[in-house]
Amino acid sequence: MHLLRAAIVCLSLVAVPAVAAAAPPALLGVQGRLAATGGGPVADGKYGLVASIYATQKGGEALWSESIVGVAVVQGLFAVQLGTNAKNALTPALFVGSAELWFGVSVDGEPDLTPTRLTSVPYAFAAHTALVADALSKPLGAEGLATGSVASDKVGFAYAGSASKGGSATSALDLQCTACVGAGEVAIDAIGTAQLADSAVTTAKLANGAVTAAKLAVAWAAADEPDGVAKMAASAAGLKCTGCVATAHLADVAVTTAKLADAAVTAPKLAANAVLTAAIADAAVTAPKLAANAVLTAAIADAAVTAPKIGSFAFPVADGVPFTCDATHLGWAYLEKKDTTIYVCDGKALYPILSKCGQSQTYCSGACVDTTTDKAHCSKCGVACKGGELCLASKCLNAISCHDLKVADPKLPDGVYTIDPDGAGGVAAFPIWCDMTTNGGGWSLVARMTTAGNQAHWDTGAVGLGGGHVKPDNPATQKYSDAIINLIKDKSAYIGPTPYRMRCWEGQTFVQTMWCSTQCTFHAQDSVNSGPCALCTSAFEGGLVQLGPNTGTRGLGHHHDGSQAWSMAYQRHPEEGNNSGCRNDSRGGGDGHLWVK
Repeated sequence: MHLLRAAIVCLSLVAVPAVAAAAPPALLGVQGRLAATGGGPVADGKYGLVASIYATQKGGEALWSESIVGVAVVQGLFAVQLGTNAKNALTPALFVGSAELWFGVSVDGEPDLTPTRLTSVPYAFAAHTALVADALSKPLGAEGLATGSVASDKVGFAYAGSASKGGSATSALDLQCTACVGAGEVAIDAIGTAQLADSAVTTAKLANGAVTAAKLAVAWAAADEPDGVAKMAASAAGLKCTGCVATAHLADVAVTTAKLADAAVTAPKLAANAVLTAAIADAAVTAPKLAANAVLTAAIADAAVTAPKIGSFAFPVADGVPFTCDATHLGWAYLEKKDTTIYVCDGKALYPILSKCGQSQTYCSGACVDTTTDKAHCSKCGVACKGGELCLASKCLNAISCHDLKVADPKLPDGVYTIDPDGAGGVAAFPIWCDMTTNGGGWSLVARMTTAGNQAHWDTGAVGLGGGHVKPDNPATQKYSDAIINLIKDKSAYIGPTPYRMRCWEGQTFVQTMWCSTQCTFHAQDSVNSGPCALCTSAFEGGLVQLGPNTGTRGLGHHHDGSQAWSMAYQRHPEEGNNSGCRNDSRGGGDGHLWVK
């Protein structure tokens, strides 16, 4: 342990000035001498110092302290700068407001040497003046003024005063205030025109009935009753009024667009036949000048509105119909934002009259579509049909037959679709394979016949569907029920003579196609081998020929033409034994399809 004593030779504080472009750092320069208790300086070397600032000479808890390692001491003398650590800086707040501060130092962990009082350098008195100036720069509140301390001769601007609080301001010369003068503080006739700034008197400042005729310096017109006729309007020079000028008082082309405030022209302002062509400047009437429903038919003289009198015109734009289309809105129109189409009301419904896509299409989602058939935009933009539904005549429906689907959309390809021949109720909608190519397309595949089926198709009910549909290449026999086959034929919109198409082949070789009469009611167990179901032709919609009978042959088709006679065989043939699929007397059985249009 060192037994030391210290003498503080010099303390200098570089403080932050009150106003500076770039403030200097707040550093405290300290120089001192360390002496051993036995006298004489301490040995030369490096010492650890702890510098502290206290509120009293007795020390105690330091207001601020800083440890400095490796302070060089030569012949007992040392010099350091305190406050160099930004995280432990000396701040003005440490010195402002403290009557006295004491500086102490501890060497190499020994107790503090006797603290030395910090004193000012001569120029530091200027800092005291700055503190006083800072206090004076702050707003002076009422608590800083003694009662009666501000006399009238101390006020350097015009003001209004009264003998008592709230009394009349009798000496209000060049008064400058806002909302501080009550009615009782203004003498009668005290305020003339010269005392009022332009636009100073607003509606809110006028009491009801305050403006009488005597107070008006301009020419004016009066009526005998509210909203009545201003009888003296014709002779009122410099007349300023609203609603009192008739057609006769307007010079030709007097009313221009600039003279009309927006929405100024309302229906009550126009007398019957008041608007004549000569009174309207060319292009004077623009949309913003007319209030909603302002111009009624009775207000416009016959043939008064000519093309040059109408300014630029724009349809109102809306996202959805902005009015109710009924008899009162007959002829109203607007531009629909969704599809950029102009719609007009005929008194009952809205109709498109102009579209960027042309008359038959509507602009939806960046493309022109036919909303009568488009599944994604059925009837209007954004209305999408569900699942297998198609858009038919602007309605999302399951079609009755493949033929109906083809009519609704001629571009449909071959494939599986959903149909509902009897509509809502009855038989539920079901999937079916549609041939959209042969003979104009629209053929529903109702039966798939195979030679391996052992007359499995000879059944009035459905065969081999398993909840699915008849497939063109199914390896086994499939067939819808007779009732469904007849329902498709009867409900379809096809009106030609040959709704049945039977196609037969042997192995992979196509053999024969025939078309049969619409008069045939399909029946899988038909025992009649002549009649309507034997009225067939070898050409689509060709001449029908009775091609039966042929003993033992049953079903739809060509019954009697040698090797070209093919039919749907449903019953045992006496000469050939059991036959399935397509039947030919000479060739026996073969695979085939039955289609209905």
